[in-house]
Amino acid sequence: MPLPDSSEPHSQQKLTDSIRPETGSEHQTSSALPDANSVSQERRLDAHDEPLMDLKIEGSGRGLSDAALQLIRDGRSRFQAVKVFDFVPCNYEVFWDVLDGQPRGTFCEYGSGFGIATGLAELLGFEALGIEQSPDLVA
Repeated sequence: MPLPDSSEPHSQQKLTDSIRPETGSEHQTSSALPDANSVSQERRLDAHDEPLMDLKIEGSGRGLSDAALQLIRDGRSRFQAVKVFDFVPCNYEVFWDVLDGQPRGTFCEYGSGFGIATGLAELLGFEALGIEQSPDLVA
């Protein structure tokens, strides 16, 4: 499958959407990666848009449970057996720590791979759901 051309409008739109507007600004201009004509992309904020902000998220500091350690071990043991070029595992130990420090509720992982993070969320008491399109990963 060919890689997308970075000069295509949808690629530039994703880049523009990810840039943080300044608080109180009416609109925002990005020239991080100019399009083929070297014209900067602009995205206007409407009345309902709120600026993005960085949040300090701290973990709980609580160690992994035995069930979590086993889930991670079992999941990692499958990594070499499945060849899916775009599968990127997370650092499950950091994931556990950070998610454990959050209020419980619903957790949805889009692109859940082997379902390890979704399983960890379930072990932590979240109502967890993982969505994965690759049948090789969801076995």
